[in-house]
Amino acid sequence: MIYQAGETWPLGEPFVFRWHARRDPDYRKYEGGRNRLVQAWHNGKRYHEIQTIGETLPSVVGNLSLIRDTQHNQHYLAYRNSDGHLLEATFQQGSWKVTNVTELAWAPPATSDPAGMISKLTGSRYYVYHGQDGHLHELYFDGSWNHHDLGTRSD
Repeated sequence: MIYQAGETWPLGEPFVFRWHARRDPDYRKYEGGRNRLVQAWHNGKRYHEIQTIGETLPSVVGNLSLIRDTQHNQHYLAYRNSDGHLLEATFQQGSWKVTNVTELAWAPPATSDPAGMISKLTGSRYYVYHGQDGHLHELYFDGSWNHHDLGTRSD
């Protein structure tokens, strides 16, 4: 399960996982940053092992976009941070890798949440968003991150 620990996310009971396990010596509540994406692992009975995604990056703004590459069985989470950059998180080899796709594509900052898709023909990933310049922008990955300015609504 992936969720956003919001600015007012409560720390006290009953908003903890593994209620009965809080007496265990290695039990811990979520004490990470606010407005972050968090993953909680499911062991078949309950959620446990709360892990923050991108803890050191600026906080999450708005909603994320989840896309899945069925050919490679890989999920991609794209979201906007407080700087207006689009970040993509992937779970690889037991940990989360977060990439700032706005910087890699030399694209302008966003004012909207990303909408994403994967091409079944090429395997390329695409994200579309409204930029701070009033234009619609497309970021795509086909071996490296690239940017297209799609223009304004009147174009």
